[in-house]
Amino acid sequence: MPFDDNHQKPASNRGDRPCGTAGTQGTPGRAGATGATGPITGATGPTGPVGVTGVTGVTGVTGPTGPNLSVLYLASDQSVSNDGWVGLGTASSVSSFPASTVVMPTGMTIVGLTFNIRDNTLSDGDTVTATLYVSTCGFDTPTDTGISATIVGPSDADTPNCVATGSGSFAVTQGMLLAAQITTSPTNAALSEGVAIAVLFTMP
Repeated sequence: MPFDDNHQKPASNRGDRPCGTAGTQGTPGRAGATGATGPITGATGPTGPVGVTGVTGVTGVTGPTGPNLSVLYLASDQSVSNDGWVGLGTASSVSSFPASTVVMPTGMTIVGLTFNIRDNTLSDGDTVTATLYVSTCGFDTPTDTGISATIVGPSDADTPNCVATGSGSFAVTQGMLLAAQITTSPTNAALSEGVAIAVLFTMP
């Protein structure tokens, strides 16, 4: 049937039909290029506050008690012969132990001695020994403490060898007398410059 522009088209020819089904999603595009690096690292921040002091640790175990050493000096500037005695600045013959003794101020234990023959010379193989003896009052024969020191020659200006030490343990009581006996080999040798001795004690 004829129609003109003033009449509606038949419904079958209008553009209001239902839409079709949506198509599948397209493939994602490629990643874009990496952007340029940002600005340089910023300034370091200020130091934080100091933390609180930690708890003090426990006190360690007490160490062992050290030695309680005392020293008594014996010496002589006189010549000393074989079996002679040395005390505090004195020297005497073999029969004069009491004349060279010093007194113990309290009960102590003798633990050693250091012996020096100064610049007296010794030939190769010569020996000089200092041995400590004690007595109550000097009437009786003095008792050997078993503590001695021996120097073996040679000893001279070219090969000085003037010192020896000895150790042991011998208890003495307050008021006892002490002296050192010097023995030489050969027995006819004499130490014209005297000798010096330091006696070591431990106190109770």
